[in-house]
Amino acid sequence: MVAVPAEPGAVTPGSPVDALRAMTPELTEPSLPQALELALETGVPPGLADLAPRFVSHPGQAAPRTRGAAARPGRTGPGGGRRGRGGDERKAAGGEPMRAVVLDPANQQTRLPVEGFPHPYSPARHLPGGIEDAVGGVGFNVAAGLARLGAAVELIAPLANDAPGQAVPAAAHRLGIGTGLCTRSLERTPRSVVLVDTAGRRQVNTDLGEALAVSFDPAAFRATAAGTDVCVLGNHFSRPLLPAVRGLGVPVVVDLQDVRGPDHPYDQDFLAADTLVMSHERLPDQDLPGFLRTLRSRSRASLPVLTLGADGSLALTPDDAGCWRTPAVDIGPVPDTTGAGDAFTAALAHALHGLRLPARKAVRAATAHAASRLSPNERRR
Repeated sequence: MVAVPAEPGAVTPGSPVDALRAMTPELTEPSLPQALELALETGVPPGLADLAPRFVSHPGQAAPRTRGAAARPGRTGPGGGRRGRGGDERKAAGGEPMRAVVLDPANQQTRLPVEGFPHPYSPARHLPGGIEDAVGGVGFNVAAGLARLGAAVELIAPLANDAPGQAVPAAAHRLGIGTGLCTRSLERTPRSVVLVDTAGRRQVNTDLGEALAVSFDPAAFRATAAGTDVCVLGNHFSRPLLPAVRGLGVPVVVDLQDVRGPDHPYDQDFLAADTLVMSHERLPDQDLPGFLRTLRSRSRASLPVLTLGADGSLALTPDDAGCWRTPAVDIGPVPDTTGAGDAFTAALAHALHGLRLPARKAVRAATAHAASRLSPNERRR
C-alpha cells in the first residue's frame, strides 16, 4: 500500500524509509499506518507529520503487490472472496487474513472540482483533466480499504446491468474482493457526484435510486457471514439483516455516517451493533461528549466513535468514565477529504477484529490510517 524498498535494505542513507525504520525498529517492511500506529502509541515524535507525505511519495521505490491465496477453496474470480492485497499486519501476527463481509452501496463516482462553497454560477467551465470517474460508494470504499489491509472481503451491493454495474466487480476483482452476492436487480446502478473545492472540502451528491428498496436473501447472507471475523454494515438496506448477523454471533460494525442526534428514528435499529462509527458534521451545535454518553446508554455498542475530521475522533467504551479524544495526524495540506471516513471505518474494523487491538489502540491506528489515505499518492492506489 505504501512505498517500501524493492529489496531488503535497498534504501538510500538518510531517506524517509531509514528515518521511519529508526523510529519503528520492529518493522522490517514498514507501512505508514503501522508506523504511525506505533509512533502514536509512544507519542508522536517531532517531524513525523513532515515525514508522512514525503514517505508515501518517495521516488525510486515500488511497493510489492501480490494477490493472496483464495480465502475459500474452489472459489476464484470476482465472486471468489479472495484475499486482498497487502496483509503485512496479519502475516506479522502469524495468522490467516481476517474475513469480512461488507454490505452497503457501490456506485459510479464522478469527482468535480469547484472553486469554493457556495459555488458561483458560470454558464460553462472548462476543466481539462479535472473531471474524474471512478468506482466508489461507502460499501466499495470500505471493502477496498479492508482488502488493502490484507482482509478477505465479500462485498454485497445492488447493481444494474449497465456500464457502471460492470465496472464495480471489475474494480473489486483487481483488489481481490468477492462480489458473488452483488445483485443485478436495479434498472440503474447508483451514481454520485462529488464537488471538491480548493481547500479539500467536499459535497457528496448521491443518487441511490432503487437501491434503498432492495432486499437480500437472509439465508444466503447468513451462509456468507457465518464464520467471518466481522460484518461491516451501512445504514441503507442492511436493516432487515441485522437480526441474522446478531444470531450468528459475528461482530457488527455499522457506519451511521452523518448522525443528527441520539434520538433520530432512522438510526434506532442500528444501535444493536457492536461498534458504531459516525460523522460529527451534522452535530455542529451539540455537546459531542454528551451525545456519545446518551448514545452509549441507549445502544449495545461497546465502542461508539465520532469522527471529527481535522480534529481527529472522539470515543467512549463501557469502562470509560468520560470520552477520550484521538488527535488527527498532521500530513500537511489535504487536497480532497473524500473517503476519509470510509478509510477510518475499514481500518477500525481491521484493527479490532483482525489485529485484535484494544479499543484505544484500534482508534489510534484507524485515525493514522485515514490520514495516510488522504495523501495524493495514496489516493491513486
